[in-house]
Amino acid sequence: MMQIYNTQTRRKEEFKPIEPGKVRIYCCGPTVYNYFHIGNARPFIVFDTLRRYLEHKGYEVKYVQNFTDIDDKMIRRANEEGITVKELGDRFIKEYYTDADALGIERATVNPRATEHIADIIALIEKLIDKGLAYACDNGDVYYNTQAFPGYGKLCGQNLEDLESGARIDVDPNKRHPMDFAVWKAQKPGEPAWESPWGMGRPGWHIECSAMSMKYLGETLDIHCGGKDLVFPHHENEIAQSEGATGKPFVHYWMHNGFINVDNQKMSKSLGNGVDPLEIIDQYGADALRFSLVMGVSPGNDMRFSTDKVESARNFANKIWNASRFVLMNMGDEAETLEGKTLCAADQWILTRLNDTIREVSAHFEDYDLGLAAQKIYDFAWSEFCDWYIELAKVSLNGEGRAATLAVLRHVLICLLKMLHPFMPFITDEVYRYIPGTEGTIMLSDWPKVDDAMNFPQEAHEMEGVMDVIRAVRNLRAEMNVSVGRRAHLIVRPKAGWEHAMAGAGEYFGRLAWASGMQLLAQDEEAPAKTVSAVSEAAELFIPLGDLVDVAKETARLTKERDSVQRDIERGEAKLNNPGFTGKAPAQLVEQEREKLAVARDKLAKLNARIEDLANM
Repeated sequence: MMQIYNTQTRRKEEFKPIEPGKVRIYCCGPTVYNYFHIGNARPFIVFDTLRRYLEHKGYEVKYVQNFTDIDDKMIRRANEEGITVKELGDRFIKEYYTDADALGIERATVNPRATEHIADIIALIEKLIDKGLAYACDNGDVYYNTQAFPGYGKLCGQNLEDLESGARIDVDPNKRHPMDFAVWKAQKPGEPAWESPWGMGRPGWHIECSAMSMKYLGETLDIHCGGKDLVFPHHENEIAQSEGATGKPFVHYWMHNGFINVDNQKMSKSLGNGVDPLEIIDQYGADALRFSLVMGVSPGNDMRFSTDKVESARNFANKIWNASRFVLMNMGDEAETLEGKTLCAADQWILTRLNDTIREVSAHFEDYDLGLAAQKIYDFAWSEFCDWYIELAKVSLNGEGRAATLAVLRHVLICLLKMLHPFMPFITDEVYRYIPGTEGTIMLSDWPKVDDAMNFPQEAHEMEGVMDVIRAVRNLRAEMNVSVGRRAHLIVRPKAGWEHAMAGAGEYFGRLAWASGMQLLAQDEEAPAKTVSAVSEAAELFIPLGDLVDVAKETARLTKERDSVQRDIERGEAKLNNPGFTGKAPAQLVEQEREKLAVARDKLAKLNARIEDLANM
C-alpha cells in the first residue's frame, strides 16, 4: 500500500483515498505574471510523475491546478506595460501551457482562474464572517480572524504566538491580531475590482485556493501539494479558511517538494537566477530534464541544478532509444509472447532481474521515493538490459532460440517503458506505439506486475557466474592492453558446483569475452604453461599469453612505462627529503606528495611483476 509523507503529521502514512479507486488532488499553480523557470517546474514535474503512477495503478485521478491571475505583482507588471491584468494573465497562461506541454506535464482536469470564481470566493468569505471567523473593516478590507480558529498553525507545527514572534508583519490598525490575513482587499486607485458586499475590491491570495479546490474536489481533498515555501502562510491559511467554513478536515495528505538551488541559493524569479526550461529542452530534451529533476533525490529535499546531470539523463534517454530500435528492428511485425517458449539461461536471468526491478521500483513508488525509483530503473535499463542482456541475446537471435528471445526482448522492453513512463513520457509513449501487439497510448496501460512464473533464481545465479567470468576476462585483457576484438583461447577450470553453467557458456564467452574457443579443465587438471590467469566466483581462468600479446613488444612497452614511473618516484623522494619543501609547504600539499609517491611505488611493483612474468614465458 502506498505510503505518503504527510507534512501535517510529519510522518509517512498509508494512503487511503476518500473514495475507493478515485483520487482528488489539488496542486497550487503559478501566479501568471512571468515565465516560469526550472525551479517552478519541479513541483509540476514531481506531482505529474505521482499522478501518472496513480493512473497506471488504475486510479481515476481528478487533478485541479489553479492559475492565480490577480495579485499585487500582476497589477504592478500590467501597469508597467500599460495593459490590463487580464491581458497579462491571458498571455502568461498561454506561455505556461507552452512550457508545460513541452515538459510533458499532463493537462489538469481543471485549471480554474481566480478571476473567474469571484462569486465562489465571496460566498466563502460571507460564510466565514457569519461564523465569526472573518471580519469586515470600515475601509472595505476583510480579514480572517486567526484567534477564532483554534487549529491555526497545525500544518507548520507552531502556535499563533510563536508564529507572531517569528514573522515580519506590516502594521495594520484594522487588524485585530497581527497574524490576521486579508481574504478581501478594498480597491486602490488603478487596480481592477469586483463588486462585493464590502464594496469594490479583489480577493486575497489564500482565499482563492480554498474556494476553487472545494468547488471542484469537494470539502475534503485526498492530496494537496505544492512547494515547501507554501507551507506557511499559504497552505496554513487555506486550512484555516476551509476547515473554518465547513467544520470538516480540509486535506488528508499534504505533500511538499523541495527547492532547486543554484550556487547555494534557491532558484527564484526575484533573485533573477532562474533557468528557462525551454532552453534546456532545446539542448537536452524534455525527458532528460524531467528525469534529472527527479532521479537520486527525494521529492521533499532540496536539490542542486546541474547541466551535467541533465546531460547524463539525455545520454540515458539515447540509450533507451537505441536499445528500443534494436529490439524493434529484430522484432519486425512479430508480436512474440512468452507462452510456451523454451528459455535459455540469459532469458531466464533477465526475466528474474525484471521481476526484482518491478518489485523494487513499485516499492519505492509506494513509499513515494521517486528518486530511488528512478535510480533503480536507470540501473536496470542501462547495465542489465542494454549492456548485458541485449549483447547476450545476440547469441540466441542467430540460432534456434530466436523466437523465445524476441518474446523476452518485447516483454522486458514493454515493462521497462511502463516503469519509466511517469518520468519520461515522450520517449516511452513514442516507442510503445511501435511495439507489435500494443494498443493505444502507454498512459492508459496497466502498471507492470511481478510474474512468479518467470522467476528462475538458480538459473539466474548461474548466469551471474558466467557474466562474472566475462568481466574477469575483460579486466585481464584491459590490464594487458589487449585490443578489443583480438581473440584468444579461453581455458576454464570451474569451481565445485559451477561445471554445468560453464559447460553451456561457450557461445557467450565467444561473443562477449572474445574467446576463439573454450577448454574445460577438471579440478585436478593442471593448467597449460605460459598462460595468464584470473579468478572469478565461478571459475579459474587461463589464457595463453601468446594469444594476447607480442611478448617482445609488450616487454618493451612495459619497460618504458616502468622507467618513467621510476623517474617520478625519484623526483618525489627528492622533494620529500628536502627540508625546505616539507618545512615551508602547506601540510595538505606535503600529504598530497606522499600519496602520489605511494601510488607510484605501487604501480612500479606491478610493472616489475608483469615484466618478470613475461620474461618467464
